[in-house]
Amino acid sequence: MPGKSPDRRSGKLKSLTLNVGAFSAMTVLGLALVEGFSSLAVAVRELLREQTTEASQYDELIGWVGIPGAAVPDLYGDGEGVRHDSRGFRGDVEVTASEPDGQLRIVCSGDSFTYGQGVANREVWCHLLSQLDPRIQTVNLGQPGYGLDQIFLRYKRDASTLEHSIHLIAVVEGDFERMAWPERFGYGKPVLSVEADTLAVRNVPVPRLPWTVARILERAELRMMRVAQRLVRAAGLGAAPSGLAEEEVRSASQVLFRTLASSSDERGIVPVVIYLPTQRDLDRTSEWRSWLAEATTAAGLPFLDLAEELEMMGAAEAGRLFIPPFAPVADGHYTEAGNAWVARVVLDQLLDHPTTGVVLRSLEPETEAP
Repeated sequence: MPGKSPDRRSGKLKSLTLNVGAFSAMTVLGLALVEGFSSLAVAVRELLREQTTEASQYDELIGWVGIPGAAVPDLYGDGEGVRHDSRGFRGDVEVTASEPDGQLRIVCSGDSFTYGQGVANREVWCHLLSQLDPRIQTVNLGQPGYGLDQIFLRYKRDASTLEHSIHLIAVVEGDFERMAWPERFGYGKPVLSVEADTLAVRNVPVPRLPWTVARILERAELRMMRVAQRLVRAAGLGAAPSGLAEEEVRSASQVLFRTLASSSDERGIVPVVIYLPTQRDLDRTSEWRSWLAEATTAAGLPFLDLAEELEMMGAAEAGRLFIPPFAPVADGHYTEAGNAWVARVVLDQLLDHPTTGVVLRSLEPETEAP
């Protein structure tokens, strides 16, 4: 039987190649659509949760704060609830203006990693400090989504009448990135700028922004949207987003640290800046982390770098500290084990630091049980 001609074999090969290519293209397109619709679904779900069950509310000076007296029993899962006191601080105990007799009060300021997104009140690292040493009382001023600017402004306003001895300012890399923008996921926020070497607060009263399709798309963080934006900017067809330049963020942060150091000294409070590691820090060293060490030293503030402790851990052990990607809620935040690890390391480093160690060792010795 005569063999098939080379032309026929070549034609079939081309046809097969085209079919495989078409199938691959359809598969990629299908996956892209699934990714897109999944992202939109997650975005809508998160925005709906924020509108109806998240324990936060609009604030004209800070953007949003915790709802006073809020109680959402299963916000992060079965038994993983949230409760606020009458001031809107996360915790099960009402915070009084005076420091409790026989206890040293520590105020924790920060974003969602300090608030404890993903875990119950009893599992948050700020609360666990008081469980490690009952002579310590903690107050949690953390709030999801905050930048360093909002962390500072909330402390300045809401802790002004609270007696306390130590103030922990816990930041992650993203807190500096958030400082650049007048909104976050479609919610308005204040912006700090430097005028005559002092801090000025702009975009206040914070505008109420509508719940729009634009907010859904922004929250969804669709890759195709990011790619389109980059192409538009590369072609010079669109203006760069309006926000602070990185150097302006650094300048505002430096003045913020100096202001914090001065005001704390007047009140007899020891401020401590903490760098909290996130999953980003598992893969590389953040430029903001090294810059933060220099900026806090220049301002005379004690600095604790928890990422150094993370670097000494094995990959499997470090991975246990974070809620896995694609978890139903709060993926990337600290697990219960992660919060417990942060509490232990923070307390150990506070005791070892020459400034805070003196304050903590001044506490009355714990009474032994009979």
